[in-house]
Amino acid sequence: LTKQGIECLTSPYLSMMKLLEVAAVEYCTLTWP
Repeated sequence: LTKQGIECLTSPYLSMMKLLEVAAVEYCTLTWP
């Protein structure tokens, strides 16, 4: 993961969206491989 990917994974924004953890990881890794 890139720095942006890690920031994406730890972003409070993902928590607010209440995404499933797997979906969030998939989103972050696909957006910032």
